[in-house]
Amino acid sequence: MRRPAPAAFTLVELLVVIAIIALLMALLLPAVQGVRESARRTQCANNIRQCGLALQAHHQQYGRFPPGGAADQPPFGTRYAGWGSSWLIYILPFIEQDAIYSQMAFNGASGWGTSFEVLSGKLINTYRCPSTPLPEWGQEWGAGLQQSMLANYVGISGIIGGSGPTILPGYTEKRANPGATGWTGAGGVLFPNSQITAAHVRDGTSNTLIASEHSSDLKTDDGGRQPWASSFGYGFGIGAAVVQSPPNYRVNGDNRAFQMTTIRYQINNRDNNGVGWPRGGNTPYGYGTSGSLVKTGDCWATGVGWACANIPLNSPHVGGVNAALADGSNRFLSDSTSLDVLARLATRDDGQVIAPE
Repeated sequence: MRRPAPAAFTLVELLVVIAIIALLMALLLPAVQGVRESARRTQCANNIRQCGLALQAHHQQYGRFPPGGAADQPPFGTRYAGWGSSWLIYILPFIEQDAIYSQMAFNGASGWGTSFEVLSGKLINTYRCPSTPLPEWGQEWGAGLQQSMLANYVGISGIIGGSGPTILPGYTEKRANPGATGWTGAGGVLFPNSQITAAHVRDGTSNTLIASEHSSDLKTDDGGRQPWASSFGYGFGIGAAVVQSPPNYRVNGDNRAFQMTTIRYQINNRDNNGVGWPRGGNTPYGYGTSGSLVKTGDCWATGVGWACANIPLNSPHVGGVNAALADGSNRFLSDSTSLDVLARLATRDDGQVIAPE
């Protein structure tokens, strides 16, 4: 006997099934993406915590925190000869990167010469936020165009104080040429040539910021998005070239401070209230030809190159940034944190003890 042929699906039934599957995928995809971003944010928080613990370990070994960036003069090296290294270099032994640190020579221009050779092609995941849209590498010229990793974490130098939008007039440590790359303060923990100890942090190490994020992009004046951070474009090795801390800061007119930021704007104020940040020219990451940098007043002038002392703390995480405190702990700071509270958290000894939310 012949069996009857099984009934086939009609075209309408197939379309209905496909539509249901598509609808389920549309509903589930945001949830999956949310879970993934939550995991990335957690990993970023762990990274900044590792940086905070490494800063603490440095303090335990040397009796002070590392400088935010320093020339290779004693006690940071053997002789001054140009750009020295950043705090991210000094804590390498404390994040299990002894093999890299042991190749560094702090005998003159370690941040401009030695670091290019040592760091070329080396990716340190602890210094990268998993959510960042920023590129991994910067092109250093003057040293064979080796690639050096761009870090997403930045040291907190302090605040502007006295002439900016803060209300802390007692702190006026500034850079000499604000028209070039902004104001650099020294009221925090990590600033050029700093030698801050826990005893200097009179507001308490659990109430004072020491590091946070530069892991997203900024809005340009023409509405685009521009990768920009204190690590651009020379990688995370370079720190400072000056031999003194602010305000006695000027050496050959070059007061740039890499891997550090001085608080002037609220968290994630990435479009500067609509004014716009620098628009780049033909070269990567915003370092344009003369006349292409349009930000005025506090951050940039044309032709300076690859630095801005007052880039706001920023991240791709919804609602805020990860940050490390001077006691080695970490917090998530909300976008709604007032500028006054942020400024007081970034100042080590203003006498106004405000715990991070």
